[in-house]
Amino acid sequence: GIHDSRLLVVVGALLCIDSLILIAWQLFDPIHRQIVYDAPHRPKHNQDIEIIPYREECKGHHTTFWFLVLIFYKGLLMAYGSFLSWRTRHVTIPALNDSRYIGLSVYIVFICCVLGSLVAFIPSEQIQFSYCLRSFFIMTCTTVTVCLVFVPKIVEVYHDPYAKKKQPRIMRRFHTRAPKHTILTNQHLNDALMDNQQLQLVLSLVRNLLEDKHYRIARFFFL
Repeated sequence: GIHDSRLLVVVGALLCIDSLILIAWQLFDPIHRQIVYDAPHRPKHNQDIEIIPYREECKGHHTTFWFLVLIFYKGLLMAYGSFLSWRTRHVTIPALNDSRYIGLSVYIVFICCVLGSLVAFIPSEQIQFSYCLRSFFIMTCTTVTVCLVFVPKIVEVYHDPYAKKKQPRIMRRFHTRAPKHTILTNQHLNDALMDNQQLQLVLSLVRNLLEDKHYRIARFFFL
């Protein structure tokens, strides 16, 4: 099974990779401040004054290379996350109900990253416009992700604080007798389909376990 320790190890490994890339960047190509002057201009009301606008930029000698390394690494993670979200788009098991919201979060992050990367093609002179676009994509991405992950949980706790509705339907139906005259509704059909999917999942797990046992037994006798 998937335990919390294994998930923490994976997250820690990703953080270590990010830290190594950033540390190597600062050691081999440190960023320094650079003042860039734009074309001077004179105001219309006073031609005796010349305004020389300037801006400060943080750059290195190989900044483009490090950006490409980060984009390649994060792009692989994003592609893998999008692939998993697409493969699990039809999962309707209640225990894995969060996968739908996590998949939507991955899609939104992917879209924001693709659109945000286009900001690099904006001329450096348009600082305010570029800053507004970056801020918009960052705020949209983080806000929507947090809302999709945590708001459904808050709503579920508000409506069912003691998790009475989270009892397994399959076990409850085995211990209760249905009335003699049962009226089938869409809710009953949906529950039956969901129970069928859960049973199919259990059967597939048992089938895989039996195949593994048969393989080990055959390997033991033929050695």
